[in-house]
Amino acid sequence: MEYNDFIKFTNATTHDANMKMAEFAIKNNDFEGAINFYSKAIELQQDSVVANIQKLFLLLKLNKYQEAILIAENLIRIEPHESNHLKTLAVCYSNINEFEKAIIYYNKAIEQNPSDYNLFHFRGEAYFKFKKYYEAFFDFTKALEIKSDLVGVYIYRGRTRGQLKDYYGAIKDFTIVLNSFPDDSKVLYLAGVTYLNVNDVENGEKLLSKAAKLGNIQAIEVLNSKH
Repeated sequence: MEYNDFIKFTNATTHDANMKMAEFAIKNNDFEGAINFYSKAIELQQDSVVANIQKLFLLLKLNKYQEAILIAENLIRIEPHESNHLKTLAVCYSNINEFEKAIIYYNKAIEQNPSDYNLFHFRGEAYFKFKKYYEAFFDFTKALEIKSDLVGVYIYRGRTRGQLKDYYGAIKDFTIVLNSFPDDSKVLYLAGVTYLNVNDVENGEKLLSKAAKLGNIQAIEVLNSKH
């Protein structure tokens, strides 16, 4: 029997049966169907942590952040001391550009788990997007103190330093990334324009030219504007 026909003629009436049906739906790439089965499982057992987490994962996968917020809130009610639920709720708010709310929940998560570098990284991104650059710089620096090899955090901190007009600090962060990823066109572009900001035209155009050769449109535009 085909999967779609099987689903039509199957009536799962218990929590466990709906959980199994959700797994079956996922194996057939029917994520919407799986969400429906997890929803039924939650109706039958509201405090099912596994059902809530699995539904939340699929909602995030499908970028359904408003619906995901409701599930994250339910998980926080069930497990109020689990920082991952707070982090997930904050991520949802960040993805719908409600950065103030996101920061509130990152704060709560950090109170519970101050050694999680990802929390500082993500809160830093929220601060950056909310144009609170000093706070963002603190969080990116804290994340790097906990774990020093976070390439994405060096990029964000470099961008933050640029916003704070700490151009030499930004160049330092971008250089750290380029030492490991010399052909990253985005970082080459960022470093190049930062060199131009300190009137180092030679290094700036050198990096921009390399970024342009790698296909970076912004680098091409900057070089064309100078000639």
